[in-house]
Amino acid sequence: MDKEEKFNPERLRNMRKEAGITQKQLGDILGLSRETVLHIENGAPGSIDTLEIHVIKNWYIACEDKLCPLTKKEWAEYIKSFFDIQ
Repeated sequence: MDKEEKFNPERLRNMRKEAGITQKQLGDILGLSRETVLHIENGAPGSIDTLEIHVIKNWYIACEDKLCPLTKKEWAEYIKSFFDIQ
């Protein structure tokens, strides 16, 4: 299974929204354009290929202070699965 088949961009969007961060704000934090954040969240072809663990890690760090414990736990499990981390 490749990244495009396993990746669920809705999880990133939901995490950003739960944290109360706009796409522009998140883009500024990550050094990405708002349009890139939009493409990633919408699963636009090619956008998933650009995702690397440091982008995902920084996305989470930008949101984590405002996330509920359940979201944090679910996110950790999802990332381990996505990147095949034991």
